[in-house]
Amino acid sequence: MRRRRTTRNKAVAGVLAALVLLGLLQPMLLLYLGALLAAAGIGWMVWRLWRTDRLLRSKDDAWRRQEEIAAGQRTLAAIDVVTGTEFEEAVAQLCRRDGCTQMRRVGGT
Repeated sequence: MRRRRTTRNKAVAGVLAALVLLGLLQPMLLLYLGALLAAAGIGWMVWRLWRTDRLLRSKDDAWRRQEEIAAGQRTLAAIDVVTGTEFEEAVAQLCRRDGCTQMRRVGGT
């Protein structure tokens, strides 16, 4: 991997040196060369920002999934220690939260 980067960096430096030399020989080419380099730099920065954003979003999504799992486990741990009546009330609250309107708690657990 490092060898590939070194080779690529040498190639880029050679191309830039050739373009600068052409720019010095032809003043009008210097204008086009500057515009090309500016566009390439802006493109590289946009790509870098996009890549960083994708990386951060994927890490955030993974963190949120882990938090949802942990919240569910905490909820189950809390339900394990309740009495029968408290359990019925908890289930009734969940049903109300999910839109059930025709329900009643009858007891008897």
